[in-house]
Parts: sequence; structure tokens; C-alpha cells
Amino acid sequence: MDDDTSFMKQRLALDDRPTRILSKKVNNWLTNLPNESNESLQNSLESLLVLASSYEVSVNRHPLIQRANLADIDSYEDVNEKTAHIVANSAGQIANLKEELKEAQRIRDHKLQYDVVAREIMTLDTRDGYEQSIGDLERDIELLKNEKLKKEQAYISRQEKYSALLDTLKNLQKDIEQEREENAEMDKRLMDADRDYESSDEEAMSETGEEENKEEEPTVNGTSHRFKERNDDDEEGLDDEEGMVIDDEVAAGRS
Repeated sequence: MDDDTSFMKQRLALDDRPTRILSKKVNNWLTNLPNESNESLQNSLESLLVLASSYEVSVNRHPLIQRANLADIDSYEDVNEKTAHIVANSAGQIANLKEELKEAQRIRDHKLQYDVVAREIMTLDTRDGYEQSIGDLERDIELLKNEKLKKEQAYISRQEKYSALLDTLKNLQKDIEQEREENAEMDKRLMDADRDYESSDEEAMSETGEEENKEEEPTVNGTSHRFKERNDDDEEGLDDEEGMVIDDEVAAGRS
């Protein structure tokens, strides 16, 4: 096993020169990439690929190197598995630590709240003071209850008085309406009686007037004749006066 290891190391040492050459050419190609033309870059790339393929062929010819590569792959897989296991364990530990941190924060918050409540309690009155305040409040409540009871009784009394007053007003209104109806009926009867009396008076007056007219007709006719004769005499006197006035005017004109 030691011989294989030493041979593999020697072989790897012998093969180190092509690796350096390949790395150097790759670096030169990358350095000249901005300055070279596309054709020269393509040619350089093809030569690099040929060199890499030849190096790959030379490496694959040695079984020891292949076994070493496989051993490295296995070791890398073991390391990867161990790393994954460590990561999983670390994740579990981190989760536990987070829970512990939350619990510690909760305890700390409770302690801070307790301190705040304790400070507030220290600023409050004593038990005797609260008992005295409670006694005062109970007395005030009792006074308010008594006051409420008195107000309720007064309200009930006023409500009863108001109801009685409403009943009285309703009865009074009913009596007034009844009295109005009676007065209206009485007025109607009086008006009917007045109409009957007036109609009887008119009939009596009409009969009396007819009789008086019959008795006064001759007198009226005689009076009219007398007035007519007097009017005729007055007209004749006026004519005589007018003639006298005219004669006087004529005589005055002649003179």
C-alpha cells in the first residue's frame, strides 16, 4: 500500500508539468481575449481543447490515479454526509436555542411587567384607605338609592295627579259639550218660537193693514183732488206774476 502511494505521488509529480503548461496557456488565452481576433481565438481555443483531451487521456491511463480519484470522491462524499449531519444537528440545536431564547425573553418580559405592577402597587393607598373609600362609596350608593326611591314616589304621585287632572278635564269638557248641546237645542227652540211669533204677527199686521187701506182710500182720493186744485191755483198765480213782470219790463223799455 505504501508502494502504491509513493508511486501515485511520483506519477502525479511527473504529470504536474502538463498541468502547469495547460494552466499557463489558458491564462494567456484569457489575457489576450480582448485583443485577438475571432479566428485566432478560435484556433487557440481548439489547441487548448486538444491539449486538455490529451492530458485527460494520459491521466485515465493510470489505474492508480483513477483509484485515487475514486478514493477522493468517496472521501468527499463522506465529508459531505458528515457536513449534512452536522448541519441537521446544528439546525435542531438552533431551533432548541431559539425556543430557549423565547422562553428566556418571556420570563424577562414577565419580570419587567411584575416590576412595573409592583411599582404601581407601591404608589397606591393602603388597605385601610381603600376600605374607607369603599365605605364612602357604599354610603353614597345608599343615599342615591334613597333619592331614587323618593323621586320614583314623587313621579308616581305626580303621574296619579296628572291622570286625575286629565280625568277632571275630560269630564269638564264633556259637561261643557253637553251644556253647549243643551244651549244649542234651547236656542233652536227659541228661534223656532220667534219664527212662529213673527209669522203670527206678520199675518195679524197684514190683515190690519188691509182693513186700514180700505178705510183710507176715499180720504186719499179727496186729498189728492184738493192737492191738485191747489196746485192749479198756484200755477195760475205764477202765470199772473210772470205776466206782470213782462209788462213792467215792456213799460220800462218804452220810457
